[in-house]
Order: sequence, then C-alpha cells, then structure tokens
Amino acid sequence: MLPVTPVVSEVAASDPGSVELWYASIDNSNPAYPIVRGRISPQTLKNVQYDTYQREHLTSQKKREGMKAGFRSRSKFPDVDFANRGVEWQIVQNETSETRGLVVELVGTTWCIDGRQRISNALELMNEEDVEPVLGASVMFNSTKEIEMDLFEVLNQDHTKVASQVMLRNRVDQNEGVRMMYDLTAAAEFPLQGRICWKQNAGKSHLITGTSFAKSLCWLHEVREQVPTKSIRDIVSSLGKLHSALGQDTFRENALGFYLFVDRTWGLRNVSEKPKPRPTQVMSAWIPSLARMFASDSAYWNGATFSVPDDKFRRLKDFPMDDAFVRKSAAAGVKPDVDLISILQQHLTGQNVRRVFER
Repeated sequence: MLPVTPVVSEVAASDPGSVELWYASIDNSNPAYPIVRGRISPQTLKNVQYDTYQREHLTSQKKREGMKAGFRSRSKFPDVDFANRGVEWQIVQNETSETRGLVVELVGTTWCIDGRQRISNALELMNEEDVEPVLGASVMFNSTKEIEMDLFEVLNQDHTKVASQVMLRNRVDQNEGVRMMYDLTAAAEFPLQGRICWKQNAGKSHLITGTSFAKSLCWLHEVREQVPTKSIRDIVSSLGKLHSALGQDTFRENALGFYLFVDRTWGLRNVSEKPKPRPTQVMSAWIPSLARMFASDSAYWNGATFSVPDDKFRRLKDFPMDDAFVRKSAAAGVKPDVDLISILQQHLTGQNVRRVFER
C-alpha cells in the first residue's frame, strides 16, 4: 500500500456529495491506514452513507427529543466513527484560516460505522429549526465492509444494544448457511414470508425474530450431536457447518418442510397481526420444543432428510393446543421446554395427555 498523499488546494470542496470536516487534524503515522479527525460540516451531514450492517433510525420520541435538546444546548456528544474505503482526502482550506481551521474534504463515499442516531437526529433538528449541530468525527481510511461490520458490533455493545437478528443478518454475505436461511424467509412458498423480523424493532406483522428462526433450524438438526446456539457467532458457525454437511438443497428443504408442517398442522399463514391471545404455535417455546423433539426421534429422518409420517401428523393435529398447561409451557422462553417435549412425546405414543396435566 502506497503512502497517502493528500491533494492540497485553497478552493471550495469539488464534490457537492462529499463530507467535509472543519478544524481537522491528520494522523498519517501509518500511511496505509491514516486517520482524520474533525468537526463535521452540518451542511454535509446529509451526504453520509449507511451500509447494510446498520440498523434503522430509531423511532423512540423520547430518545430523539433528548438528543435534539443536547444539540440545542451544544452538549458534547461522542465523535461518530466514519470509514472511507479509499485512501484519499483533499484539503480545501489550510489551517491558517481564522474560521473553521483546516478543512478536509473526504474523497469518495463516507460510510457511517457508529453514530447513525446522532446524525439522523441532527439532520431532523436542522430541518425543524435554524440550528447547526456540533458533532465531531473520526475517519478510518483504507477500510472494508468486513472491518466496519466487526467494529460496528464492538462499538455498539456499550450503546443501545444491537438486536441479535441485525447482527445475524449482517453475516448473509459471509456465510452460505445464513444466506440460505435469510433468502428462505422471503420466498413465496415459505409460510412465514415477510413475518420474520430482521430489523432492530419488530413490526406489526412480525411473529418471530430472525434469531429465533435460526435457532430453530439448529435445534431441528441436532440429530447426532448438539448444535451450538449460545451466541451469534455460535449460530453463524453452526449454520455454516450444517450447510456444508447437508448441502444447499437438503438444508433448505428440511427448513421449509418443518415450517410447512407447522402451517399444515396448526396454521401459520392465517395468524393475524399482533394476535391476542397469541396462538400456541407461535409462542416462544413451541417451535423450539417441536424442533428438538423431531431431532431426537429417527422416525422423522430418512438419512439427512426430514419428514413427518402421516400417522405422526394425525396424532399431532389432535394435540390439545389450548390446554392451560400446554400454553404455559409454550411461553416458557425462546428455547426448547423439557415439559412440553415430554408431553408431545407421550401424546404421540397414545397416552392420555390430560391425565399427565392432572398429576
């Protein structure tokens, strides 16, 4: 990597779509990875771009108004973190100027790694009032999307917690198992098409999160050994290994077949938005428990391929879904419930499950 040689001039910024930093300082101690710091020109805040690893602008009115009040009072906000995937900038005003000091124009696209909420609320305030928010930035050059994604996750561990489904979604381009799973949720034949949340906050139509969906596929395939799901890194690794072991077609057909079974037996497509009371089949522990039960019984597997025999289907269709104990167990958390699995197994063997409830 050649050292960065900035282009120096005393003219206005050449690109109206660029981002400018005032009172800038340049750290070129490592020429391949220089860092530029400064105050963001308010007029160029709108030019900041966001890649797919970012979450959406938060909608909490209380948080937005609190941040805008801080800008009005010129409170000191932490600097935002930018990235430039090139290695060039342009000096458009030298530091001898009495106003704005050294002004640097960032050449090419400026990506926001951390600070989207601050920028979004600053822009919102500028549209409402005659205020110029003061916000600093640190710019990392010679970046890549992968570097930015990792840094985004590290930085946000101490901020408003990034939803696990956002971090999982960010791995789509890096892991074939995650890609298969993510694409399936948008497929027309998938019974929960458009109803699995991949955003920071769930919408009215969402029934489960992307993380819950991913875990269910891991639990379904715990046929021979445990599939780790403790962290996002575990889930990503597990999905990748399953994809490699099973192949794209078998992994996809197993995932689709499992959810088609739930839809055929108790219904998924017909569940309304924000249902009250919530149907048992979309309660937090129901699908995880069902997946774990199927994984533990060879009757549902022909080699690596999942399917439900007709006699099992008929028995499960008669399961007492509205029983109070069943619903309590199905709401026990986003993980397989031992009691619920036991009751399902006893029902399948022909035992009177209601007597089990009465014990």
